[in-house]
Amino acid sequence: MLMRAPALFTILLFLHVSLAFSSASPQPEMSASPGSLKEIFRRRRQACADGTYLNDEKTCCRCAAGQRVKKHCTTNPQDGQCELCEPGTYNDAPNFQETCQPCTSCSQDNANLEEDSPCSPARDTKCRCKSGHFCDRGVGMCKVCHPCKTCEYGVKKECTDTSDTECHEKSRVVIITVSVIAVLAVAGAVIGGFLFWKKRKEMKRDPVPAPAPDPAEEMPLIRDLQPFLPDIAEELGWKDMKDVAQRSGMKLARIDACERDYPRDSQEQTHQLLRKYVEEHGRNASEDLLQTLKRSGKKDKAEKIREILCRDNQDGQNSSA
Repeated sequence: MLMRAPALFTILLFLHVSLAFSSASPQPEMSASPGSLKEIFRRRRQACADGTYLNDEKTCCRCAAGQRVKKHCTTNPQDGQCELCEPGTYNDAPNFQETCQPCTSCSQDNANLEEDSPCSPARDTKCRCKSGHFCDRGVGMCKVCHPCKTCEYGVKKECTDTSDTECHEKSRVVIITVSVIAVLAVAGAVIGGFLFWKKRKEMKRDPVPAPAPDPAEEMPLIRDLQPFLPDIAEELGWKDMKDVAQRSGMKLARIDACERDYPRDSQEQTHQLLRKYVEEHGRNASEDLLQTLKRSGKKDKAEKIREILCRDNQDGQNSSA
């Protein structure tokens, strides 16, 4: 009987120590969903699950992410007290800090940032660049975002949150433009040549009949203008006759003599100047007269004189028949 008493005492002592260890944490029970406040407190109940730290030569359990130290341990590692970070503060790792860090703001002036995810007790605010801006320092490292570059000669690669716009170089754009113009020019020349060849081929196959000649154009001009001078002079008038004489190179003295010899009689002045003109040009006077009138822009008057010559020529031929 004396042999059984020490054994019973040993069993009772083991049970007492086990119960003491199981109830060592002062924190309330929480569910164990990852990253939640319940998970933070659950991990605290484990035997220094987040590691330990020294305080006044005593080993204490660290507080979990999302908490801060409210009271350091005094008797055993687990009798310290942790407290959840206040709103607007966080601790993103197990710690033994008595304060939490303030959450980052994404609304600083001229930073060009906007909130991507809000701050929580265990995680800082996550910011991102506003649309049309970038930062090449890496995710979570940016304090300021810069405006994306605009391209004068076209975009090679679009701007992203972490990289600026890449633009085409001017020389490359010039090469592309010249190449396109050259291709269009060659294509235009080929098409134009084909249409010209096709039209030429059709003209050879179906030649266009020449217009019927005007009988008045074919009729030979009269070599002797003397009988027709009065009618021609009346049609010409002094102004046009003087212009024809000057264009033909007649001396001004001869022209002025006609005007001086017959003052106030423009019809006789014209008749006399036309006579001198015929004397100088001889058998070609009719052709020269018509050509000079056409060159000076008086085609209508040239045609009327041609009609006078042709009509009188036909009358002469009919009377001789």
